[in-house]
Amino acid sequence: LVLVALSRGNLAMAQSTPLPTIAVSPGSSVVVDPNSVVDYVHTITNTGAVDVLVGFEAVASESWPVDFFNATYPGGTTVGLPLPLRVGESMTMGIRLTVPVTASPGVVNTTTLTVTLIYEGEPYMSVAAKDIAVVRKQEPQFTYIYLPLVLRNYALLLNGDFSDGL
Repeated sequence: LVLVALSRGNLAMAQSTPLPTIAVSPGSSVVVDPNSVVDYVHTITNTGAVDVLVGFEAVASESWPVDFFNATYPGGTTVGLPLPLRVGESMTMGIRLTVPVTASPGVVNTTTLTVTLIYEGEPYMSVAAKDIAVVRKQEPQFTYIYLPLVLRNYALLLNGDFSDGL
């Protein structure tokens, strides 16, 4: 962007400062079982004209445990450390949600990933993506009871012929 201004016949040119911006891939929805783990993966891209740091925060609406994972932290971490992101580069950040064994069928959890762009040491802007997990409704489990089957030869009883025994 070039700004041109005329003042008393003098031509003045000023160039604007490039602004930092980021983009985050959208969230997704999944159906989960109690006592399971679901991984959501997002792509964060530096769409601006300057190098930045990005910080992360994830919050589960049902207060279920959430961890971050990526190439730096493949085993997961709860700390969303600011990570560098150069102009035009992308990185992936995963969110690992642990669904408790006590999760009730039909419960909907929304996990919000907030990515904060840090520019010149200060938070500059934030972008959020929402991931949804719906706990599967379990079909009732049928219990079968096997009883002994007793057969009688009613034809013999009706004829009164017991010569072959019972």
